[in-house]
Amino acid sequence: MVLKFQLISVLILFIYFFNEINGSILSSSSSSSSSSSVDYYPIESSGRCDDYIGDTTQSNCSIYLPYKRIYISDTFNQTKSLEMADRMFPFMRSLNSCNQPSVFKTFCSYLFPECQLYTNNKVVVAVPVLTCYEECEQSVSLCSGKQYFNCNQTLSSGESVPRFPEDSYYYNFEEYQSGILDLKCRNTFKEDSDSSNSSNNNNNNNSSNSDNVTPMPTETSSEEHNYNNSHRSLVFKIFITLCITVPIILIIALIWYNFKRRAIKLKRLQEQQYQQQQQQQQYLTINIENEQTPLLK
Repeated sequence: MVLKFQLISVLILFIYFFNEINGSILSSSSSSSSSSSVDYYPIESSGRCDDYIGDTTQSNCSIYLPYKRIYISDTFNQTKSLEMADRMFPFMRSLNSCNQPSVFKTFCSYLFPECQLYTNNKVVVAVPVLTCYEECEQSVSLCSGKQYFNCNQTLSSGESVPRFPEDSYYYNFEEYQSGILDLKCRNTFKEDSDSSNSSNNNNNNNSSNSDNVTPMPTETSSEEHNYNNSHRSLVFKIFITLCITVPIILIIALIWYNFKRRAIKLKRLQEQQYQQQQQQQQYLTINIENEQTPLLK
């Protein structure tokens, strides 16, 4: 009875996880990328590329920025950023732990993010290259400013996406009949001096008003992005299914083996007892016949 109950339990688990896996496949194939679990960053209609305003007597971000074109929008105001740089540079220079190039790189890339342009041959869209969360945390820690600056802040008051992404962040270009743009955040602490210098030299040659425009991702990229997400989810569910069902199957197999072995032993014992009873019965019958024979004579 217990064995039947366990077999029924395993069957129910298989049916449940099979339905879950099939449901994930069907939902991933029928849903669009807008229903994906990925949080897409907003594409600002006011976004554009512009030249870096320039250094002042208080701040000099130009020596820390490996690019010349800055992202400008209603969210990223270069004038306000320059005012903040003028206020913060003297304070940062006054702290020994804070006064280092990597910290200034992080701070300047936060205030003046690099601008990248993408097109589908009909429209041109500008997006910023954001600073990584790890670099923000390190810089704020070195400047002893964790109580004054929060690296977990969102992009703006009306958005839920982080201002400092951990690694990759995404833009959805479906409204432009294109795919998903996967951008890497700027990792300033891992940029060595050689790559920084070469980038500065290259960007010095590209300081004109012309911008490099990259084609938008194709719809295939969007499909691949959704496929990768569904594939990872499917593999995870299969892994969980195996982790749950395989031990149960092994336990049931062991229980069945022990049950069968005990049943065989019990059957043999019953056969032996039956043979012994038959022998005893025959022995008693012979004895009774032997005792009754003289009386008949």
